Amino acid sequence: MTHHDKDQHRPTPLWGSILTVIAGVTIIALAATVIHYRDLYGDTLDDLRKAEFRRKTLEEDSSNFRYVQRDKSAYTLQLIPTLTQAETTAFQARGLRAPYDDLAADLVNNWDSLGRLDRPSGSHDSLVRDAVCVLGPDRALALFDDGDRHGTALLAYRVSESGEITWQLLETVVQ
Repeated sequence: MTHHDKDQHRPTPLWGSILTVIAGVTIIALAATVIHYRDLYGDTLDDLRKAEFRRKTLEEDSSNFRYVQRDKSAYTLQLIPTLTQAETTAFQARGLRAPYDDLAADLVNNWDSLGRLDRPSGSHDSLVRDAVCVLGPDRALALFDDGDRHGTALLAYRVSESGEITWQLLETVVQ
């Protein structure tokens, strides 16, 4: 037997085994960390893309309407139609005969049940049909007035299969 053959059959010292295990555990821990942060990075990028999409969408939507003063106190929102024919047809199939009017009327009727930000106690703001804009298949914009102050509300809505409309207040700006 040569000297080389003896080295190949010699058992690995204990320290070599320990270092191999430590290296393996370290590699696994680093891989798990990289995977975790890669997923976190991906989620963060998705959130940023959604926020940017929302910003661009709202910017585009805001370019579609303008305030028109009918008299010194009343504002009417004029809006280019924002629902596609397919969305209009889908809403009609759910029982909304005239989706823009039905959505606006439902919001006006349910306005008091929505909580609003920056509303002084005892004040009662009002909302009229002409101050509601349907911005798309799931959001609307409304102008409201309490006599002393006025504001804008961004709302999300959902129309169930049975035609029931639910509203969620997303943001308000009171002036």
